[in-house]
Formats: sequence, structure tokens, C-alpha cells
Amino acid sequence: HRADPTHSQLQGMYSWLILFMLTLISTILGIYVVPKMEQIFKDFRVPLPWEFRLLVNVFNTALPPLLAAVAAIALLVHLGRWSRAIFVRANRPSFFRPIVDRLRWWLPIFHAIERDRGLADACEIFADGVEQARTLPEALLLSNRSHLNLGLQKKLQRWYDAMVQGQNLHEAGVAAGMPALVTAFLSDGTSPQGVGPALRFLSRYYRGRQERLRIAINAAIAPATSLVLGAMVALVSLPIFRTMQVL
Repeated sequence: HRADPTHSQLQGMYSWLILFMLTLISTILGIYVVPKMEQIFKDFRVPLPWEFRLLVNVFNTALPPLLAAVAAIALLVHLGRWSRAIFVRANRPSFFRPIVDRLRWWLPIFHAIERDRGLADACEIFADGVEQARTLPEALLLSNRSHLNLGLQKKLQRWYDAMVQGQNLHEAGVAAGMPALVTAFLSDGTSPQGVGPALRFLSRYYRGRQERLRIAINAAIAPATSLVLGAMVALVSLPIFRTMQVL
């Protein structure tokens, strides 16, 4: 399942728009609103409420570095994509791929995405090789493609090495640390004629898991964004309203 490029572009534009609006509003509040409110309290010789003092501290200390860091990261990401699209071939491995793949393999949600997507592709290619009358080790080696996560590639390579050393498909999978569902479907009782359909089922199963997780994440993005933005609005508006009540 390939993502819609138009949808991806709209998401990128929306992220830049949100970042621009946050920077603009924060700049206006920090330059014009907050100093004027401080001067008004100073003229009336009234102490500032603790909520407003907290807001001032946030604007003076935490907010500028945070916005600068977010802007720098977003700029580097877009510059990296732009330069890669122009100067780098799509099939050329990235210099940072070992680090990125390792992080994705160990982080909880990213691990599930990488594992399910990789196993779906590997099982499908494995099934193609078996149905083409290739030997099981040869078909397994064929399924270990370069686009898979490096963590999964190592497991598939260990699975292949164990089969070459004389273990059957099930025992080699267990020794390589493959998921229990995969090794259970490829147990000792599975005949060579049944390996192909079992791999097809595993491919559909992991493809469905990845799709369900993708839908759940996409559905959670909008509520999470609303909560974060609502919290930021409350952080800015409540101290101002509290200050107006004091005056």
C-alpha cells in the first residue's frame, strides 16, 4: 500500500503552516503583549499573578530554543529529502541507514511497523520462490531483500545459515529468533507443497496487521494534534485572562 503523494504533500504543508503560525503568534505575544502587560502592572504597582510570571518565563527561556530546534529539524529533514531527490539515486543506501534502522527496530511502534511490513514482503517473495520450484534455502535467501530493515535482514540471514547447516525450516526459524507464528505455520508437519500457501497466509496476515496499525495511527494524529494545540492555547490564554481579572 503506497501512500498518496498528494496527501503526503498536504500533510507537509500543514506541518509547515502550524509551525509558522506558532512562531508568529509567539513572536507577537513575546514582543508586544507581554511587555505591555508587565508595564501596566508596574504602573499600577500591582504584583504579577503567578500564572503570568510562568508565561513570561516560558517565553523568555523555553519557547525560543524549542521553536528554533523544531524549525531546524524540519528544515534539515526537508533539505535532506530535496538533496536526496536531486543528487542521490533512490536505490543507493543511506549513510545513516544503520542508525535509523536500529532505532526503528527497537522503538515499540516503529518496531511493529518495520516487522510487519518486512515479514509481509519476505513471506510473499519466499512463497514466490517455493512456487517456482526453488529449494527452501534458495527461496529464503531470495526473500532477504535490501529494502528490509537491517534487523530483519539479520534474522533472515541467520535463518538461512541454520538451514544450510542442516536444520529443517521450523528448527532453523526457531534458532534464528523468528516470530512464533511464523515457525508454527512452518512446523515439521508442513509438507513442501504446503509451505507456499502457509507463506501466502502469513504475508496476508502481516500485511493486514501493518494496515490496521497505519489506520490507527492516522486516526490518532488529528485528536493528538488538537489536544497539543489546545494545551498550548490554554497555556497562553489562561494567564492573560487571569491577569485581566486582577486588574
